[in-house]
Order: sequence, then structure tokens, then C-alpha cells
Amino acid sequence: MALIVAYDVHFYDRLEALFPHNLSVGKLFEGDRLAAEETAFRNGSMQAAYYIMALRAVGLDVAPISGFDKKKVQEEFFGGTTCEVNFLCGVGHGDPEMLFDRLPRLNFEEISSVI
Repeated sequence: MALIVAYDVHFYDRLEALFPHNLSVGKLFEGDRLAAEETAFRNGSMQAAYYIMALRAVGLDVAPISGFDKKKVQEEFFGGTTCEVNFLCGVGHGDPEMLFDRLPRLNFEEISSVI
């Protein structure tokens, strides 16, 4: 199965349902497309990360994909909307013969500092 991860740059139009305790926050984004896009992209990416973790927790293999023709995916699935494509994911059960072990990770000390 293929999953298209996207975000809505007009998320603030739905803050009555999503953020009912402070409806005035939407005004921060109405006139500032750059702030709305940045916020939607960041929050949408974090939500997608949780979704990937949940899919993996129930035993599915998940393969996030970049390097695709974003413009074509955007036109085909989100043309005429306020949604923007972020990335794709392959979701399912991989062929054990084709899967490989987890790639190496950097050590905590190589990427972080405690202040």
C-alpha cells in the first residue's frame, strides 16, 4: 500500500475543532503564508512520525520515500486544494528475503550536547 503524507496550509481554518481553547491563534496565520506553511509542514511531519511508529508497532513495515516527482503527485491527488505533499510511504509486509538490518545510527554524543 502507498501512503501520501501531506499537510494543509490552511489548517488554521479548522482551529475551532482542533484548538478550541484559543481560537484567536488562527489570526496569526491568516496573513502570513510562510508561517502557516512552516507550521503545517513541521506539525504534519511530527504527526506522520507518530503514525509511522504506530504502523510499525502493529507489525507493518514502513518505508518513507523521498526523491519522487512531488509536482506530479501534487497535481494528481491534491490539485485545487490547500494540501501540500510532504513525502510518500510504502506500507505493508516486506519480503524477508529482501529486507536488510537496520542501518547504523550516530551516537548521542555525535549529534547532541547537554547544556
